[in-house]
Amino acid sequence: MIGLAAYVAFLGVSLLVICTPGQDTALTIRNTLLGRRRAGIATAFGVAAGQAIWTVATSAGLAVVLAASGPLFLAIRHIDANKSKPH
Repeated sequence: MIGLAAYVAFLGVSLLVICTPGQDTALTIRNTLLGRRRAGIATAFGVAAGQAIWTVATSAGLAVVLAASGPLFLAIRHIDANKSKPH
């Protein structure tokens, strides 16, 4: 069982990480403050486009790995099938 001190420390670090803006947020804020609304909106669209491309590329890569590895695909299907069964 986890102790209270470790739990509180975990919650504190988690809160700090969640509340700290990432690089994309900091860049958007910076560009908005320096270049006004138009620059901020352009940066936000750029960040969103980059994240969308990253998501598609990651999904495609995972699909290729699963298609190339039959046993891995079957193992994931088996794990998923066991999770969805009521116990």
